[in-house]
Amino acid sequence: MRDEFSKRIIATATLAGLIAVPTSSLATSPDLGMLTRLLAPANRMLMIGNVCALHDPSFLTETAGKRGDLRFYAQEVKDEVSQGLSDAENLLVLRQAADVAKAGALKAIRSLRSDNQDAELSAINAWCDTVVKSLVREYIRSHDDRHAEFELLLRRAKARAAPD
Repeated sequence: MRDEFSKRIIATATLAGLIAVPTSSLATSPDLGMLTRLLAPANRMLMIGNVCALHDPSFLTETAGKRGDLRFYAQEVKDEVSQGLSDAENLLVLRQAADVAKAGALKAIRSLRSDNQDAELSAINAWCDTVVKSLVREYIRSHDDRHAEFELLLRRAKARAAPD
């Protein structure tokens, strides 16, 4: 059941375009790679959510969850992933997750570019109001509803990374 849940999280995130982690660029430890894959979607949601919040300050409140807005959830995931890692491991995971998230966010945002500024702004606003709001709401809802399962994945990834 746990492996099925792991596969569903990764499949859902991949289908949503949230994870595109080239495994060859990850650390040799598959556990650090898993931690990167668990953090990257939160980072990407934060990056694209911040773009939308710049265009519409109500974006954060309209997409907030039970315990706060997107920024709260992203920080919580970052804190949970970072907890118990060495400084070197933490830095590696944080950098790789940020790189993956940035690449995905920039790809999505670049697809909205236009030579016409009004058309570009309209495309960004429409994207934020439809696609991004939906993704952020689903990410937060999933985090709230399945937090125990997320913590299990974290424990498994960290346990394998721990020295014998």
